[in-house]
Amino acid sequence: MRRMWLACVRVLVCAMLFAWHVPECSAAIPMCRDLPGAWQNCTVQIGGLAIQGAAAFDAKEGPTFQKYLTEVLNASHGLVFEAIALNFNENFDYVGSGQLDFIYSNPAAYVCMMVEFKLSTIASLMNFRKGNALNKFAGVIFARANATEFNTVADLTKARVSAVSISGLGAMQLQQAELLQQGLNIMTDVVQLSFTGDQNKIVEDVETGYSDVGFVRTDMIDRSVAANKTKWEYFKVINEVADTDFPFKRSTGFTPEWPIGALTHVPDDVKELVGRALMDLDRFSSDPLLADPGQAGSFSTWVPPMNYLELLGLLENIDYYDPVQRKCLRSEDVYEAIHCPAGFVKQSREKAFCQSGCKTGYTCLCNPCSKL
Repeated sequence: MRRMWLACVRVLVCAMLFAWHVPECSAAIPMCRDLPGAWQNCTVQIGGLAIQGAAAFDAKEGPTFQKYLTEVLNASHGLVFEAIALNFNENFDYVGSGQLDFIYSNPAAYVCMMVEFKLSTIASLMNFRKGNALNKFAGVIFARANATEFNTVADLTKARVSAVSISGLGAMQLQQAELLQQGLNIMTDVVQLSFTGDQNKIVEDVETGYSDVGFVRTDMIDRSVAANKTKWEYFKVINEVADTDFPFKRSTGFTPEWPIGALTHVPDDVKELVGRALMDLDRFSSDPLLADPGQAGSFSTWVPPMNYLELLGLLENIDYYDPVQRKCLRSEDVYEAIHCPAGFVKQSREKAFCQSGCKTGYTCLCNPCSKL
């Protein structure tokens, strides 16, 4: 079924390419990875983590990974690029089975795949937020401004917390690591931990009172404010880091922005072609070909690869990365992500997950550990 769906997508890609006035396309163009020798007159597939769904991914990343790369590399090399929206688990599945050529993902998932599947990083995103070109982001821990009982990290032991997923870097893992450093295990020490799968829902949950505390990446609340969905005055930041150089409120340390990497079967010359083409992009260019992708994708440009290996230490500390197996948990492995502190034992699946008070579509932990 999935292969049939992808075949249909390729037909639609060709239709869009015609609409964009790029060189002739045919659904019969073979996959480059299936051909011997040089990659010419064939299709290159770029998978990307679609944290806000396939439609949002296509609107933001399609102009870069599909339209622009095809326009600049088709005339010289006959390459047609296809962008494929993936969820967290598909990230690993598609990369692990070699069903992609390049992968664009959040830094934590990416570094896991980089180690597990020997990816080669070819470029890093330079984001554009509030008029600033940013090569890093952080996490925010926030509560309602009028919630007098939630002001410090210690207060989270009384809180119902909303995060995006165990695989979410800016909306779970950065906060989890920060809290663990301060002696609080978010998997076991809070009243309820809800995984929403959507950062917009986290902001809504805290504002409406479903959750007492929320985890989101820096700029998430600002984007909601800009979209007239909420107001900053409704919230306060817990564990706020004083930082006059960074334009957004934050509660954690930084991580580099999102990378794109190549699978092992991609020839070196194609890696270089794609990397150089991405780094040519500039949202302020007078050439629409170079400016439009950044404006559609809310980024400034792309830069040479940043260092992502330091994230492995953070992921190991929160028991997400196993250095012996050199493997990370997957998004659905919520139960496996529960690690009880000394003096506690892990509850059964039936008892670890909330029996009530969990929104439809959410995954919620209520009492995953019990004292010995």
